[in-house]
Amino acid sequence: MAVAVFLLGGLGLLLLGMELLTQGLRQAAGERLRVWLQRSTRTRWRGALSGFLITALVQSSSAVTVATLGLTNAAMVNLRQAAWVVFGSNLGTTMTAWIVALIGLSWKVEALALPLIGLGVLLHVLRSGKTSGFIGTALAGFGLLFFGLEMLKDAFDGAGQWLPVEYLTLQSPLHLLAGVLLGMVLTTLLQSSSAALAVVLTAASQGFIGPLMGAALVIGANLGTTSTALLATLGATSEAKRLALVHVMFNVLTAVVALVLLWPLWWVTTWLTDAASSAVLATQLALFHTLFNVLGLLLMWPLADPLLRWVAGRYRTQQEDAAALRFLDDTVLGVAELGLAALNQELKQVLAEQMQQLAAQADSDRQAAARAALEQRLLKIASAAGHLPSVCATGEQQRGLLHGLHALEELRELSELQPHLHVSSREPLPAELQSALHSLLAALHRGAIAADELAALRLGVSEARQAVRERLLHQLQGTNQQTSAEAVARSLALCARWERVADQLARCARLLWLKAADTDQPSATV
Repeated sequence: MAVAVFLLGGLGLLLLGMELLTQGLRQAAGERLRVWLQRSTRTRWRGALSGFLITALVQSSSAVTVATLGLTNAAMVNLRQAAWVVFGSNLGTTMTAWIVALIGLSWKVEALALPLIGLGVLLHVLRSGKTSGFIGTALAGFGLLFFGLEMLKDAFDGAGQWLPVEYLTLQSPLHLLAGVLLGMVLTTLLQSSSAALAVVLTAASQGFIGPLMGAALVIGANLGTTSTALLATLGATSEAKRLALVHVMFNVLTAVVALVLLWPLWWVTTWLTDAASSAVLATQLALFHTLFNVLGLLLMWPLADPLLRWVAGRYRTQQEDAAALRFLDDTVLGVAELGLAALNQELKQVLAEQMQQLAAQADSDRQAAARAALEQRLLKIASAAGHLPSVCATGEQQRGLLHGLHALEELRELSELQPHLHVSSREPLPAELQSALHSLLAALHRGAIAADELAALRLGVSEARQAVRERLLHQLQGTNQQTSAEAVARSLALCARWERVADQLARCARLLWLKAADTDQPSATV
């Protein structure tokens, strides 16, 4: 009974210490963690290094993974950037094992834990809400963590009578697989691989776990961190779910490689610890944990891109498919003529889809989703087009690129205008203007259009809008009702916006089919 009380109490103090440590360090860092994550992920090494350093700082790979999922959810970092942060954070968790092995299990609790708790609580009380107060919370967490480790050591001292020690020292493949599973379960239950590693290292220091069984438990504890990432994706975006899938596959790959190479890795571990005169099992397990996580990170260097390409096809949404580029890709961007032709085709496709939305004249949720997809696609087109200036060498190619970029800007302005074109049954678009717009849209839907036909259709829209304006103003003179004046003003503003749409459609058509910018056409005004 006393053993169970010490075991539960020690585990509780360990978890409380981990929570206070992580919470204090995260609050002390504040928004700087997010800013660091956003700014330090431009390359593979910077992303991995950021993940490692932040995890080593906050002592929680789960916290870093969840924060990275949040940034991915908000589209602040892309999947590639976030993946390398996650890869690095796995290596960062090894710092916890080293702290436990070299400090927590070696120093006397009276010399370390109690002063940390006292100083931490004092700072927390006196500097509450300030950075130093948060650091105090972290120090108190450190102290409780070490105090919990001491209680666990005492619990394991008397646990030999009821723990199946003979099974925990076996080294057959079946027993090692059971050890991996037990490590996963322990991390899932504690929701912290750091806490699970602390328990495993403490048990190892007391002689309850054999070397290879300890290594299997460490592999399982490392693999169990995926449970937190999977829970964090409930209700998340598709991109965040893909990141969680990358996290799972990375951990599974690392675990499989570590198991397959268990005996060679353990030989390297014992050789290194013997050379350093530190052949203590807890230290050996901490080193083994570091070695196979470094190996997993190195394996991802050639495998990350194929993995990310495969994951990109998972959890696809209709909006993502609508936002995907149809013609522009890396194979055409390296050749000027091919790239310009693909850019022109992409822009024509977007123009056609925008005209379909304009013809619908409805502001439903479906239309809003379609607009959002087109806006994402325009951003992707702009990003891809940024590679073309370096390959467009001749004057003709540069003019073609200039027309394409001009058309892209017109399409983006048209996309921004669309939410303000709502036509309802209570306030319909006047028939004469609607007819002129339909004629213009129908002609543009056919594709290439002659310059004189385009000019005539554009003039027809202007004349229709002018006729509507005169008719509405004439009707307004015959009534003194304020509501009628407001309705006329709204109708005039709507007509002006639709004439502006006609302007932009005409300019896009000139740029994409006639290759001549229309800079003389004035914008519509009420």
